[in-house]
Amino acid sequence: MNDTVVLAITSIIVAIIGAFATIMSSSIGRGNRKDASEEKLILPKGYKSTTQLSKWNLYWRVVILIICAVIVGVSIAVIMNPANSGKIRFSSILRPKILSSNLQWDGGSSEMSSYSIDGKIMSVTAAAHTWPNFPMIQYKSTIKGNFSVIVKMTFVPDAPTIKTAQMAGIVIHPVNAHLVQSDDKFPNDWIAVSKNVTDSGSLVGCRGSWVDYSSDTVFLKVERLNRAWQCAYSNNGENWSYLNVLTNDVQLQDQQFVVSLFAYSETDNAIKVTFSDWKINYGR
Repeated sequence: MNDTVVLAITSIIVAIIGAFATIMSSSIGRGNRKDASEEKLILPKGYKSTTQLSKWNLYWRVVILIICAVIVGVSIAVIMNPANSGKIRFSSILRPKILSSNLQWDGGSSEMSSYSIDGKIMSVTAAAHTWPNFPMIQYKSTIKGNFSVIVKMTFVPDAPTIKTAQMAGIVIHPVNAHLVQSDDKFPNDWIAVSKNVTDSGSLVGCRGSWVDYSSDTVFLKVERLNRAWQCAYSNNGENWSYLNVLTNDVQLQDQQFVVSLFAYSETDNAIKVTFSDWKINYGR
């Protein structure tokens, strides 16, 4: 079951139980008072007990039910609205070691690629020689218009001497677009911001712009604003350094996009990357 559906159902159940408990506790108390009085007194004909439910109490019960209904409605609206999704959960709500139903694992061409979840951190291992069929964690809901995607990642290359690229980061591409075996780089309509480790050093960058970055941990960001693409990196997730992006957005137009986290190695060694603090914000 989708995690958003679980949250919606949970909100409804909690609200219903709260309303039911309120009404039942009031009814039971009123019944007890009525029974006690009837045991001791012989009431005259036409007498109305002062402990009977008054219209005022009835109004309050209706108000409580309305408040609960409003809470349920607002909760469902917030949960179902992608514009308020914000941080992306890696794990299922009810099963913390299982991948969230909002995400999809694509192991690529190698069965040696894998992932694991530990709390709010996802570890991805990319097997050796996994370009272009590399492992990805894909966000199932497509996005369009203005948005930003942010993730924190720690890149730990295993190879002591690196002759070819090892890379990890965020990739965004049009729906139903796929890499093929003959591709030696990302197509022109794919946007990737990543950390890249080669024999030339440790770099962070996006299409057409790379800078030296030696730290293993980095925050990466891709954003689209009025069809203009921007990539950025940060050491703390607050102060961003922006990169030039060489891409032609004309061919992207109003397409819907798929967002994934990826890693690959073109060496004889597998690499391991950890991801956390994955956020997708819409309508910027």
